[in-house]
Amino acid sequence: MTDLEDVKKFRLILENTYDWAIQVFKPMMDTYIRQWKFVYSEDGRSFATAAMEREQQRKEISRKTLRFVLAALGDEADLDADDDLRRATKLRLVDLCDTFVQDTDQIIAEELEKLHLKNYDDDDNEDNEESEESEESEDEDEDEKELVWDPIRRKYV
Repeated sequence: MTDLEDVKKFRLILENTYDWAIQVFKPMMDTYIRQWKFVYSEDGRSFATAAMEREQQRKEISRKTLRFVLAALGDEADLDADDDLRRATKLRLVDLCDTFVQDTDQIIAEELEKLHLKNYDDDDNEDNEESEESEESEDEDEDEKELVWDPIRRKYV
């Protein structure tokens, strides 16, 4: 290490190592430490426990909703359901019916649009037949393509 160039190169290596440790290694280690603390601390456990409890409540409400619907269809009273669960199941049933109605409305609207476009195409074809009688011999070689409904673009392609 008597050569001045070697000392400069060694110093650059040390500076680069220090910069890498500060900019890359330290944040990475901080992330690992925070993850470890989250997993093994009471907060992490309580978060996971709360998530499991919410999932359990969702399942219970779904079961109660099913029992409520079956009881309503059979004209029976569900005696084990308390008022809060009964109210929650009613709201869930209303949401389910609302979703069903919205999906049905969307399907009906799509079918009506298909029929409207089909009728519009039929009218165009009748008008075009009169004008295309003279050009009929040129168009015989072309194949007619059917329009297919593209649900992503929401139009015929």
